[in-house]
Amino acid sequence: MISPKFPPTVDMIELISKKSPDGRIPARAPNAFIIYRKVYVETAREHGYYLPMTIVSSMASQSWESADETVKAEYRRIAKEALRVRNEMCCESGRRKKTNKIKVLSYQKNLTSEKTLLELTEFIEKKLKELNVRMFNYLHFRELKLIGSGGYANVYSVKFYGKQYAVKSLRNTLRLEHKEAMSFIHELKILREVSHPNIIKFYGVYKDPHTHNFMLILQLANGGTLRNYLESKWKDGKFEIPWIDLISFAIEITCGLRFLHEKKICHRDLIRRDEKSDIYSLGVVFWELTSGTPPFSDSPNHAIIIKISQGKRETIIPGTPIDYAKLYMRCWDSEPEKRPTLEEILTELKSGYDEFAKKKF
Repeated sequence: MISPKFPPTVDMIELISKKSPDGRIPARAPNAFIIYRKVYVETAREHGYYLPMTIVSSMASQSWESADETVKAEYRRIAKEALRVRNEMCCESGRRKKTNKIKVLSYQKNLTSEKTLLELTEFIEKKLKELNVRMFNYLHFRELKLIGSGGYANVYSVKFYGKQYAVKSLRNTLRLEHKEAMSFIHELKILREVSHPNIIKFYGVYKDPHTHNFMLILQLANGGTLRNYLESKWKDGKFEIPWIDLISFAIEITCGLRFLHEKKICHRDLIRRDEKSDIYSLGVVFWELTSGTPPFSDSPNHAIIIKISQGKRETIIPGTPIDYAKLYMRCWDSEPEKRPTLEEILTELKSGYDEFAKKKF
């Protein structure tokens, strides 16, 4: 685990001018977290970790959240001092008036946020009509209950004409941006293209008349998530699941993923991934089926990222059939080209299933 050196050593002039390659003063002074992240990156490199900035930023964010309040207070003090120095430099360079103008423009931009929200709402409604998506009537819904929350949406269970559905609600707040609306429409397009027994079914959309939130009407997996199921298999500190059930789950998951790939859709298609990344994730799920817990569950998120980037993987759970273990280890190989195809994975899984079925294992 990386711990930024404390107290931090910061060159104030470098801190507020380094962002501009031409040496000009940046538009704003860095906040406390940006300064913390800078020191975190320097500390990581001193320890030999040269990771992509996206990964380091995630690790720094986790570290900042768990940092002692004394540490945060020191970085806030440095940020305040950086702002003071920058303002002095702005006055000397004649840029202070321009900075004040930027603040006025930002205020005016906030005043138009409600108008932007209305425009985005109209944009989404127009796209729904173009896609010929069924619109549900909110008045016919009963027993709406929150069952989960994600990055930009909440998930509820709801009863509609006596049948249970899952409802995914886009948090359509004043923070909603055009790219999030596009992600929502993109997800709709994907959902309309998929119809498979191993994939949650999409039924339509409705808009809450009070909040104007858009909600996806989906098939309710009333048995809960796979992780919920695995957690239920822990008894007296021991995880037990019949191998025939485990292989069956692995086959169903792989079949669903194969269908998506045939449609040229990658799992979690709303972010940049490819088929080989999905194979890696599949291997992780296969291992989790044998353990009942997520990989490296005893480590914080930033530590997990470091372990994976260093090529470390979870150990084989005792009692795991060797062929199954070899399969998931091939799936999470550090070199994507060495990972098996979905067809190869299915062939091996079905072969293993047949063996267990004969043994009634």
